[in-house]
Amino acid sequence: MCNLKEIPNLTALVRLEELELSGNRLGRVRPGSFQGLGSLRKLWLMHARVAAVERNAFDDLKALEELNLAHNELASLPHDLFAPLHRLERVHLHHNPWRCDCDVLWLSWWLRETGISPEG
Repeated sequence: MCNLKEIPNLTALVRLEELELSGNRLGRVRPGSFQGLGSLRKLWLMHARVAAVERNAFDDLKALEELNLAHNELASLPHDLFAPLHRLERVHLHHNPWRCDCDVLWLSWWLRETGISPEG
């Protein structure tokens, strides 16, 4: 809740395990935003006005177990966004204005295939 408009450079925090960026005005999550955060296990981006997550935005987060994108402005997510996140156990996606079309169908298949249930 620091009124951030973009994700700051956090590459020096190589041992960081939890990151809370909720309550900001991020708008878009881009590839490289979490570069160097290979130890990050939990990422919270609730109420951060995220309207778009670009393809490969979370690729650097190999240890990520929990991702919270609830209460944002997401209408869709890029296909296979979570594919590199082999340790992901919990994903929070509720309270977003999802567009119910073929572009989000992959997400339903992915949730069913992995056994991960969306929290919330």
